[in-house]
Amino acid sequence: MGSLDKGAPIDVQWLNDLSEKVDRLIAASNSSPYQQSSINNTLFDASGMRIMKTAETRIHAETKSMTQAKYAADTVVPFSVALTNFAQPPVATATPVVINPTAEKVGVFAVVTIFTASAVAGYLYLKTGVSAGVTLGVSIVAIGVPSNSPGTASTNIQANKFFTSQPTAITN
Repeated sequence: MGSLDKGAPIDVQWLNDLSEKVDRLIAASNSSPYQQSSINNTLFDASGMRIMKTAETRIHAETKSMTQAKYAADTVVPFSVALTNFAQPPVATATPVVINPTAEKVGVFAVVTIFTASAVAGYLYLKTGVSAGVTLGVSIVAIGVPSNSPGTASTNIQANKFFTSQPTAITN
């Protein structure tokens, strides 16, 4: 497809070709399988997997600093991260983070105990002791159906369910 020169009369066929190419480009971008997300949280939503545009999903990612205190081995440090705009409990994961590591090895697990549409909570289990000045944190990633998504009637929302995940370990 060529271009029009300045001052040239309007070429109807050229405009038609341009319009068709734009239409094909839009159709191809809308039907791309890479723009789709699958959300399957059967613990809270028995309706099964939801396939929706990735741009229409709700993603919450947050790293929260937990402590700089000294802790002995076999200590539990609770965490809670507030969530907003989820229609139902999202699929979520928690990863322990050693923000300012020292030469000492830190053995820490993150265990998620509560999933709701408004919070993810749990605890960090310190397998080894942590000296003062080492900052521990938790990184949360929650992906789910937003509260303003089509077809998210309140009957699909089941809050206050509890789930304990397998521990996630990290050692620096």
